[in-house]
Amino acid sequence: KRAMQLTSTNIPSVTNYPNTFAGNAEMTLDTMSAEAQKSFLRVARYEAETWIRKERQRWEVETRTAKRQAKLLDQLAEWREKKDKEEQMERMRLEELDRQREEQELRDRERWKKRGEELRQSLADWAEKKNQQASEKSQAEERAQKEEEEQRRQREAVYRKRQREKLVQWHQQKAEELAEKQAAEERRQELEEVEKKQSPAQGRRKKKTRKRLKDSAKQRRAGNVVKDEPNES
Repeated sequence: KRAMQLTSTNIPSVTNYPNTFAGNAEMTLDTMSAEAQKSFLRVARYEAETWIRKERQRWEVETRTAKRQAKLLDQLAEWREKKDKEEQMERMRLEELDRQREEQELRDRERWKKRGEELRQSLADWAEKKNQQASEKSQAEERAQKEEEEQRRQREAVYRKRQREKLVQWHQQKAEELAEKQAAEERRQELEEVEKKQSPAQGRRKKKTRKRLKDSAKQRRAGNVVKDEPNES
């Protein structure tokens, strides 16, 4: 349609050309001779054919130019339309990429937020468990220390009780030994008085008997001291 419009505007009109016979005396074929008429018609025909041929050539050139221009315009319009579509598709693609990126960033933020909450909860649980374990360990150590202290006090009490019992027993033994010594001394004195009143032979027998009793008493006392002496440790 555009080519036809351009072609119609480019076709020249005969009226556009200047009139070469303007200002001359009006001449008609009737006023010419037959030979002149033939010559004029021949020249006129030749000029007309030449003009028509040139006009046809010019029209063909202009038509081809108009078609070429119309084709170029169509190609330009097609290229522009294609370019617009491509730009629109590119804008749509970029918008889609932006939308996908925003959605991905939102999902990433949500995931990291959830991950952070899980880590904080895990850390809080770990800290609570650690504190509980430390508290239980401290309580267990405190109980063990109290039990050990109680056992130590009980051992000390048992040791002191045994030491007191040994000391009392030792004092009793010493008192008994002292009593035995005193009794032996009293018997010795009585025997000496009796000996003074008896014969010399009987006195010697009495001395030997006293010596044996005295040695026996010493050995018995020595054995009791070694056996019942209290442990200083």
